[in-house]
This record gives sequence, C-alpha cells and structure tokens, in this order.
Amino acid sequence: MDDFLEKWKKDNKFRAKVKLLGYLLFVIFVSLYAVSVNGNMDNYALKNITISQNDKVEDEDDKYSISLFDKYDYAINIISNNNNYKYYGNRVDNKVTITKSIDDEEINYVYEDDKYYIQTDTGTYELVSRDEVYDVVKYNYISIDSINNYLSVAKKDGNKYLVYLKDVILGSESNDYFVIEVVNDDGKIEISIDYTQLVKEFNDDINKYEINILINEKE
Repeated sequence: MDDFLEKWKKDNKFRAKVKLLGYLLFVIFVSLYAVSVNGNMDNYALKNITISQNDKVEDEDDKYSISLFDKYDYAINIISNNNNYKYYGNRVDNKVTITKSIDDEEINYVYEDDKYYIQTDTGTYELVSRDEVYDVVKYNYISIDSINNYLSVAKKDGNKYLVYLKDVILGSESNDYFVIEVVNDDGKIEISIDYTQLVKEFNDDINKYEINILINEKE
C-alpha cells in the first residue's frame, strides 16, 4: 500500500494509468447495469404485450361474421315508415336471381359475372346498374359484406349487436346506436336490423327503418 501511495505521489505516468483503469472499470459497470435494467424492462414489456394480445383475442371471440351458403334462397323485407318493399330470389353457383316487389308490381333481375340485368317484356335480359335494382333501399343496408362490417365494430349485448353511430359515422360523438340480431340455425340464417337511428341521421322524415333478411340453404 505504501509503494502504491509513493508511486501515486511521484510517478505521473503511474497515476494516469490508474485513473484510466478506474475509468474503464466505471464504464464496464455502467454498461452491465444498463443491460440488466433493459432486460428487466423488456421482460416487463413482453408480459404486458402478452396480456394485451390475450385481451384482444377475448374481444375477437365476441365478434360475429355471417358466412353465406354456396346455394340458397333468400327474402328481404324492408320497412321504411309506412312503405313496404321486398326482394327475393336465389343463388346457385355464381348466378343470383332477384325479384323486386313494390306494391303489386314485380320486376325480375339477374346478377351474373358482376353485372346486373333486367328481364324485358320479351323475356330477354338487358344490362342495368345496381342503383336501378336497389332504388328503394341503400344497398349497403342489405349487403352481407356491409352488415359484417357493422358487426365488426358492434358491442355484443346478449343475442343482440349494438352498433354505435360514432363507430360508423366519421366525426360523430353520438351515443345512439342501431341493433342487429342474427339467428344462425341448421341451414337457416335470420337477420333483423333496426336502422332507424342511423337513417334518421341523414333523413329527419324517417321514423322507422327496419330490414329483415331470411336465407335458407339449398341442397
């Protein structure tokens, strides 16, 4: 110890080496401490991520999506205030027949190869637009793809799905909602939707807007 102190007092090079060694040891200690802390933080973060993922899985389990049959008959009933409209038909392979019923009038259409055709008086089919077929209802309100989009943001309440307007209307802060009910049972799907609260956001004249869809699997 006396030799160390003697060299420390008289030998500048020795003193410089000792200081350098001390500095290196300090750097190594700080580095090891940082690695240890980061490792613990990483483990904590991974645990939190795992919890979040589990929560997400639980949320996904509450979601519902409607899958259609390859072949089916269908009927759609639309009630808008005191007006009643119907669509019915069937799907076989990639061809869908559509009959629109308004009052006592029925109009026949075919959907095939992503195109709509209307049946003329001569029995032939002429190309028309989708808007002409679904002129009495907004197509999104009866499209299964659109209904599945609504279900993806819905809050489940028993057998009902509550779709809050703020989740489907950009910028809305409304806590109002519309209700979707789905019964899927052995080759039959029943969908009931009360769109009244949603439609009223765009049309004050609407006091009632309900849609009922029945789909039966064909053999």
